Amino acid sequence: MPADSQPKPPRKSDRKFPDHLPRIERIVDLPEDRREGLKLIGYDEIETLEWIRPELRVRVNKYAKYVQPVEKNRVDDEPSIISPERPTGLVAGDRFDRCRSHCLETLLSPAVLPPSSPVAGSDWTPSRSTLANIESSVEFALRPLAERLRPFLKTDACVDCDDTGVVLITPQAIPGLSNHPRPERIGEVLEKAIASGKPSIQANFWGYYASRLPVVAFDFTVSRHRDGPGDVLADYEGTLLGDCWSGLQKIDVRSDSRITFAACWAHARRKIDERRIAFPIQVAKLKSLIRMLYGIEDQIKDLNDAVRLSWRQCLSRHVPGLIDEHLRSETMSSPKVLPKSNLG
Repeated sequence: MPADSQPKPPRKSDRKFPDHLPRIERIVDLPEDRREGLKLIGYDEIETLEWIRPELRVRVNKYAKYVQPVEKNRVDDEPSIISPERPTGLVAGDRFDRCRSHCLETLLSPAVLPPSSPVAGSDWTPSRSTLANIESSVEFALRPLAERLRPFLKTDACVDCDDTGVVLITPQAIPGLSNHPRPERIGEVLEKAIASGKPSIQANFWGYYASRLPVVAFDFTVSRHRDGPGDVLADYEGTLLGDCWSGLQKIDVRSDSRITFAACWAHARRKIDERRIAFPIQVAKLKSLIRMLYGIEDQIKDLNDAVRLSWRQCLSRHVPGLIDEHLRSETMSSPKVLPKSNLG
């Protein structure tokens, strides 16, 4: 066989991890009785990447306390106990160090913390009162961020809006609302709850999602009243996507056509899916038609606005007609689907 045709030995792949990672070496050797008479020629190194979870520890700072001796000429307003000055921390009492200030991640997105987060890997779950203390301490820094994100979000041509109910503990007295943009509605709801002795009321947390921009803005209201979206979207011009709540349906009229309301297919599909046990045939057909719209959107999502509109006119425009035809069919009519049923 010619020399140049000899098979080359397999190249040893480099299985080393980056040099900047710290290393702990452990020698794995033969038992002493088996090493007798043998000569050590080296070691085979096998590197294993280990993940060590962050650890929490409590640092105890002992502040010295000194008492002044009792003297006849001592001024009465002088402190009797003298101690070093306490540093200012994120939470009153300097309870958490600067590293723990990363718990703002938990405050802003408690359900989507990445595994690499210093909070997610520490087995530390802040209580509601701790999160409230943190929010109060950093409110002065978060408010300018919120004020910057809100107008930036409204530069998008389409904004999605949805809300979720939250429980608000009724305060003992109405707080100061002089600087709040919606003091009348808040004062009205809280005053009624305090007068009736309700321990809590059903409030709402609103989310506004930009369709193309990487930004989400939030708003809090003491009730599901339309003054919340009306205030946030007061100067918005574009399309508002949301559920069929009555407060959103007439927003185009109230805004003098600045805002065009568009019903959300995700809400419609979810409501239909909730009826699948009682009406499996009807729901299956409706979901298959709605799935056609989602399939088309998946195909054209990377195209520009003009091309997407053209493809929608070509491929999607007939689907609502098919849905309307199914809703008027015998399968969706009485007695198979009664008008007062949850699907009717």
